[in-house]
Amino acid sequence: MEEIIDKTGIPRPKWAVDLVDNFLAKVRSRPMWEMIDFIVSVYITKHPEYLNQPRTSYINKFASTKDKSMRKLLTIPVDLKDTIDWFYKEDIKNIGEVKFWRKFAQRYPNLSPAEKI
Repeated sequence: MEEIIDKTGIPRPKWAVDLVDNFLAKVRSRPMWEMIDFIVSVYITKHPEYLNQPRTSYINKFASTKDKSMRKLLTIPVDLKDTIDWFYKEDIKNIGEVKFWRKFAQRYPNLSPAEKI
């Protein structure tokens, strides 16, 4: 099996390096939301327990806390958020973090405890 030594000095299988290179080229050539749809669909396929989370711990459809001092916009697994941040950190920064995650919550309502955003 052919190997490639990466910049850290670790040998990697050539097929794996080619796979990652092709994936990153696809990520960079496609619209951001199209690729985020793909990333979320892969994650949800592997972790279906994150769909349809119970909304019982909040007092209203806006997912307010009991004292109404805060609202919960998303319940997103850390590794999914980290993956999206890694691929699209600059895009998120340009859009604005709050605006981006609000749009994310609208696109993926099953990952939001709020019924209304």
